[in-house]
Amino acid sequence: MHVLLTDFIELMHSKVTELRARADETARTVQCFQQQGLDPPPNLCRDFETLLQAVGKLYGNDKLGLNLGLEYWGPMDIPGNYQR
Repeated sequence: MHVLLTDFIELMHSKVTELRARADETARTVQCFQQQGLDPPPNLCRDFETLLQAVGKLYGNDKLGLNLGLEYWGPMDIPGNYQR
């Protein structure tokens, strides 16, 4: 699963960027609906949110101590220490 997700993010960068742009648009739509006191439509695109949740669930419980999540986000105190 790790290789699948990292390859998707790395090799399909344009698709991930598209998902992020659609997520930003969804967030703006939700914010506009909330400001008007309305419920947002249920058919909004949440694919980027789903991708981030999948990454979080995969690396949230690192029983083996592999620290594979560092391929996405390196240590916060050392900038530029990323593997990908």
